[in-house]
Amino acid sequence: MSVEAAHVIVGVLDRDADDVPLHDRRARQALNLAVNREALVGEAMHGHARPLAGLTPSTALTAAHRFPRRLRPHPHDPSRAARLWAAAGGAAGQTLRIAALDGLETVAHLVARDIEATLGLRVEVSALEGQVAVEAQRALAEKERPRTWHVLIVQQGMQSIDGVALELHRAFAGATGEYRAGPVVPAFEELYADLPRHTTQIALVRHANAIDRLVREQALALFLCAPDALYAVNRHVRFTPYATTFELAETEAREGHWSLR
Repeated sequence: MSVEAAHVIVGVLDRDADDVPLHDRRARQALNLAVNREALVGEAMHGHARPLAGLTPSTALTAAHRFPRRLRPHPHDPSRAARLWAAAGGAAGQTLRIAALDGLETVAHLVARDIEATLGLRVEVSALEGQVAVEAQRALAEKERPRTWHVLIVQQGMQSIDGVALELHRAFAGATGEYRAGPVVPAFEELYADLPRHTTQIALVRHANAIDRLVREQALALFLCAPDALYAVNRHVRFTPYATTFELAETEAREGHWSLR
């Protein structure tokens, strides 16, 4: 059983790096254009994911958030990616370090393959697991520098569909964001601070969409995919999957289950 979950897999971009030009929006856009998301979904997720356009995952429950001036995933455009990388001051042969948190090493290698082929970079991939992964997340949250990576691939979910911008956008782009790896973005903070003023659902949705559009246009992350949540369920169990969290509130054992014999 699967459900289109409200989770995202993205690359945190170190905009503080001084050896690759990730401070420049064009370089960040180049990385996004270098990745073939359709191939990533097929090879790493076996089709159980959806390409990301921004930070709002594509699910039935988030459709309203994505509807105004609908965002579309970056195309795989190698020639434009190469031009943007060069325009930002990047050069072929530079080293790009990609780190992946628990379980995302395959994703990292596929992303590295695309970037190497498109931009001619030398990409080093490392897998961070267990306590090392915990320590890497702590260091990022506390904004310790220098960092050992240029791109950190992470998976993050949300607790409430109503608060897409409050959770995911704040986490990756906000001043208090635990996954922000670079200077605070004043334009983002201005939009985000205005969010509580919107008290109707439609106004909130439109404003959240504007925030997502800014994050995408500024390429404040490497937008990859929204993975499905997969469950193995006993045929004698009625299970209702949730898009946000793992819940057993509506789970029920049917007649024939071993626990009722």
